Amino acid sequence: MIMAPFLLFVWLYNRGTRLSAGADWPCLGKKSFIKTYELTEVNATTGGAVRYLELEDARGNKLSVQLGDLQLNRELWDLVYNGILHSVYVRRAETNQMARDFLRLNLQPQYWQKR
Repeated sequence: MIMAPFLLFVWLYNRGTRLSAGADWPCLGKKSFIKTYELTEVNATTGGAVRYLELEDARGNKLSVQLGDLQLNRELWDLVYNGILHSVYVRRAETNQMARDFLRLNLQPQYWQKR
């Protein structure tokens, strides 16, 4: 009975998704780290009603995260999305059709410059 509050606290603490980012990198938890301005692959998938973003950088680091988790924090999403745009338009990262649709990557670079 004494352990129940402690176990509840540990369960609640560990169930959330921990995301952090710098100017050119996001990190999921403590181990998944990726350079967003050096991406070689940007793919989107679905699992039920959830959309996932799968990223891989030039060093082979991979990150798979729910798109909604990234978009909840506007500043974090802006950093990641700008890196994705750079990687797709400048570095020619490979994308799948779902990623191009979900992230609006089909738009020409001139569109982004006018905004």
